[in-house]
Amino acid sequence: MPESPATLLQYTTRAARIAQQTASAADAQLRRLAAWRELSANPLLSLPEAAEALGRVPLSTVRSWIANGRLHTVKIGGKRFVTLAEIKRLRGEQ
Repeated sequence: MPESPATLLQYTTRAARIAQQTASAADAQLRRLAAWRELSANPLLSLPEAAEALGRVPLSTVRSWIANGRLHTVKIGGKRFVTLAEIKRLRGEQ
């Protein structure tokens, strides 16, 4: 028995949704892999270590730079870390 147009539309819509979810999952996995590659190439510094590496700036300044988007961090297990490359970028050493 042939399917009704409404049923076919539901199947098509569902198939498109599944394809989109699969693509989104693949994109997310690629982003995670790229992040791990970056982490393996750059040592991580805690926020106090980053403050020291930036010329003994106060920790409150480092937190302010993070909040303002001037300093980018990586969050692992609920803790924030700064890559050495990010320290160099902020210091203008690239």
